[in-house]
Amino acid sequence: MSLKVSSLKVSSLFLLVVSVPALSRSIDSNDAPILDPAIIEEVNRQGLWKAGINERFLNVTVGEARSLAGLLEDIPKQPLSPPPVHPQIHLPISFDARAQWPHAIHPIRDQGRCGSCWSFSSTGVLSDRFAIFSNGHINVVLSPQQLVSCDTANNGCQGGIPANAWKYLVDTGVVTDQCYFYTSGTSGKRGYCYLVHPTNICPSGHGIRHFYYAHSAYYVPATELAIMHEIYYNGPVDANFQMYQDFHAYRGGVYQHVTGQHIGGHTSRMIGWGVMNGVKYWLMANSWGPQWGLNGYFMIRRGVNECDIEKGVVAGLPY
Repeated sequence: MSLKVSSLKVSSLFLLVVSVPALSRSIDSNDAPILDPAIIEEVNRQGLWKAGINERFLNVTVGEARSLAGLLEDIPKQPLSPPPVHPQIHLPISFDARAQWPHAIHPIRDQGRCGSCWSFSSTGVLSDRFAIFSNGHINVVLSPQQLVSCDTANNGCQGGIPANAWKYLVDTGVVTDQCYFYTSGTSGKRGYCYLVHPTNICPSGHGIRHFYYAHSAYYVPATELAIMHEIYYNGPVDANFQMYQDFHAYRGGVYQHVTGQHIGGHTSRMIGWGVMNGVKYWLMANSWGPQWGLNGYFMIRRGVNECDIEKGVVAGLPY
């Protein structure tokens, strides 16, 4: 009898020792560093793209990185316009909107501590398209803060849906960044909407507020060629995608998900395409500042819906 009891105690102890670390890892996963040396090593071992330490995410945890994943489930609250029909011409092997429209494609910005990628990408695309369509005569940086604070169809620093943001740009319009400064990147909070007061003065105090409107808002058909034609004719687009832990360590090459846990949804400006070492890619402008990736840009596999990158492309035309 004593032998049986002893065996039972040993078995129970073994189960306890095995199960506690597994439970601990599950509970503490949000507290782990987002830049994991094991992930970096695995990516570089496979040699598909280059991983490394990005200064932007030094001392950032998985949980903090999740708070920057600002793409919510893509269910727009209002219908969008039908997309434009483009002549189906032969497209170049590579295309970069920065080369096609010099001085029209605006520089990399940083959303800071706020999950406002949806606002940065939407206002960034409309800013670019105003400069493109006006031949540089309307070259403004539009305010992501206005959408973060005032667009009630989205959730500010807790995320948003680019399609809803584009409807806001059609219905309400947006002022310039100089008129309505970006402050949520520091606070991490949505903040008060300063456009509710019946005044024409900019919230920043810099002049009279002037609204810039989108004329239309639409989903681009979820095919490689449709997206390429849209960029070629009208300029950058919003591209929604799913984001994994290895993405935060991106330092070059054509990204494809290799390893690491799912972090959340993200959206960035898609500004072109090309081919590297036989791998087709989309050229992207992120909103994590120039200290991440390729001075703020990255490439991601094209034509295979990598991380759902071709599934939720949104755009609109300037008014």
